Amino acid sequence: MRKAPLILSCFLRSRLAALFVVAGPVAFVAAYELGLIFWGCPFHSMTGLDCPGCGMTRALASLARCDFEGAAMYHPFVFPLAVLWGMFAVAACLPERSREKLAFVVSKIEERTWLVPIGTALFFFFGVARIAWEVWHRFSG
Repeated sequence: MRKAPLILSCFLRSRLAALFVVAGPVAFVAAYELGLIFWGCPFHSMTGLDCPGCGMTRALASLARCDFEGAAMYHPFVFPLAVLWGMFAVAACLPERSREKLAFVVSKIEERTWLVPIGTALFFFFGVARIAWEVWHRFSG
């Protein structure tokens, strides 16, 4: 049986990588909340349709304000991504030995469940379904 790619566990092993995974979204959402981000989604700008990730920044900002209903309305995948993000935040703070143990456990989960490929496929399937729904409503009525 073919093994799943070990993506999360690779990033968890490195404190720097874990910090980068945590700091990137924090900085982006903070800049969004402070009004420092003025560009829009390139996919939306070109097509007028929502991309698979449209709403994720607003969902993360809502989640940071503990507005769980608002976060779910902007993008339902914010919750599994927040759990993963929290895991990376914990890993960034752990000593090396504990971080290695966490990475080992996560690698076993990744091998058995194909978590990242399946999660990515579901994320994009949701996005394609949302685009199809939007196109249907735009042209059907």
